[in-house]
Amino acid sequence: MLDSNKDNLKLDAMRRIIGLIAKERDAADLFSAVVKNVVSKNMETKESVYVYLMRYDEEQQDLALLSIATFQRGLKDPNQLIRASTLRVLSSIRVPTTATIMMLAIQDTANDMSPCIRRTAANAIIKLYALDPKIKEDLILIIKKLLADKTITYEDEKQSFHDDDTNETAKSPNNDDDSLNKRTYIMDSDHQLLLRCAKPLL
Repeated sequence: MLDSNKDNLKLDAMRRIIGLIAKERDAADLFSAVVKNVVSKNMETKESVYVYLMRYDEEQQDLALLSIATFQRGLKDPNQLIRASTLRVLSSIRVPTTATIMMLAIQDTANDMSPCIRRTAANAIIKLYALDPKIKEDLILIIKKLLADKTITYEDEKQSFHDDDTNETAKSPNNDDDSLNKRTYIMDSDHQLLLRCAKPLL
């Protein structure tokens, strides 16, 4: 089913695989078949593949690296939701050799026109530092830039960005990039913690 030309069959297959993972059953032997579908145009299928990759990336490092080029293309997608989703997954791949690629991706997306992408870049910094603490100084430079970002509202005790985005998307009849860019994004707790911890270092 994963090799089918029909999106609905691929999606059904991915749902079953994610179901196996949820039941703590091993689905690692499907890695090569799943990773090919990272290029799917169907967002639900793509997200399911991302979930799978984040589960098995450490066990299948060589195969995980084969998907990096696809992620790099995803970061250039005109749809900001795809760019954000791609960056979230790329920064979640726990393979040390990807640190340089992740750094370049974060540097690039920290300058993205979309506040949504810049916010995702900030959250990715935490994961990259955990993967390679030696690049702290380079990450601090990016943090300084993000601290100066006036398009993101920093408020404690507020609803996270993810929930805010989901609710707004559900209510808005026009879920295009322009309407997303016009929102004020609320920083989530991880982002707040990152900046609080980093500020004394600046």
